[in-house]
Amino acid sequence: MSTTTKHHARFRFRCESLKLEERANAVKDALSKTKGVAEVAVNKRVGSLLVLFDQGKVQAEQLFSTIARCVGLNPEQVRNKLTSFNRTITGRKGRRVVKRGMMAVGITALALLTVSEDKHAIAGVVWLSLIATHIYQNKRTLFN
Repeated sequence: MSTTTKHHARFRFRCESLKLEERANAVKDALSKTKGVAEVAVNKRVGSLLVLFDQGKVQAEQLFSTIARCVGLNPEQVRNKLTSFNRTITGRKGRRVVKRGMMAVGITALALLTVSEDKHAIAGVVWLSLIATHIYQNKRTLFN
């Protein structure tokens, strides 16, 4: 008995031009025809696109290129911006900033607990966003 292993992945893409029905439908149709794409959901109200796909059959970069072409962007510029963002957020300096931020916001949240529950809750939300960034930065070592 043989089973196939699927490598499920997902990403969300936001773009103002996806609020236009023709543009959103064009992107959805193009992605739906791509081998390895399981599902495409468009939210025209906010201009976002959720793509579920099998990494074993198609790479995210290929899907980004398809989206970029459909919305009238240069695929190379989109790829360069994504690469630049990844280098910035996962680089040594980015990791250091997130770690220090988590420590500072954690201490601040504890101090605010004695003063104001609302401010404490806001600090908690900031801390949660930093921990999510930390997990993203360290996903290779955490999940392997």
